[in-house]
Amino acid sequence: MQTVAATEHMYLAQFDVKTAFLYGTLEEEIYMKQPKGYNDSTDRVCKLQRSLYGLKQSPRCWNKRFIDYLLKLGFITSDAEYPCLYVHKCHGHKIIIVLYVDNGIVTATHLDDCQKLLDNLAVEFKITAGPVSLL
Repeated sequence: MQTVAATEHMYLAQFDVKTAFLYGTLEEEIYMKQPKGYNDSTDRVCKLQRSLYGLKQSPRCWNKRFIDYLLKLGFITSDAEYPCLYVHKCHGHKIIIVLYVDNGIVTATHLDDCQKLLDNLAVEFKITAGPVSLL
């Protein structure tokens, strides 16, 4: 990504989605035992309304939620063999996002486009964003 950004003179930023798996929407009914520390003296179970850390479905639910949001913003998935690469092109402006679980790198031909995307993500998800670091 940094090579593409340098070659095409694009701006770079990175973001991290806090508690990403909690944004996922479950597609099936899932029930769980009452959590430790909570006991109403019954054998009732909890029906989950949203994805939760520790569920096998959580990574898939989160990824689908994020992709659906990017598609709504006009991004398309890469034609290449990279399922985590998303591109938006419009009027000579280009934005590319690479997502790895809940961390992403954004590169854009215009600084305003990069910031606008990060602002849009911050409205939809709780994120931290900043310059790209190697840490």
